[in-house]
Amino acid sequence: MPLPAPDPDETMPKDLQELAGYMRQHYVEAGDWWENQGLPSLQDSALPADLVDDFKQMAGDAAEAEA
Repeated sequence: MPLPAPDPDETMPKDLQELAGYMRQHYVEAGDWWENQGLPSLQDSALPADLVDDFKQMAGDAAEAEA
């Protein structure tokens, strides 16, 4: 999400100006968020069998559609 411009905006209510200032002060780059470094226990468990079956069925249907 882009941060608001730092110039004062008289039409912006004061509480939103404070929020924008807080966002500017505490902005942190997301960096490697896609590498999922949280909750490794969720990564270790296998997928439920019904989800695997559904995926296999969808993959088979897609392969048939391409043929």
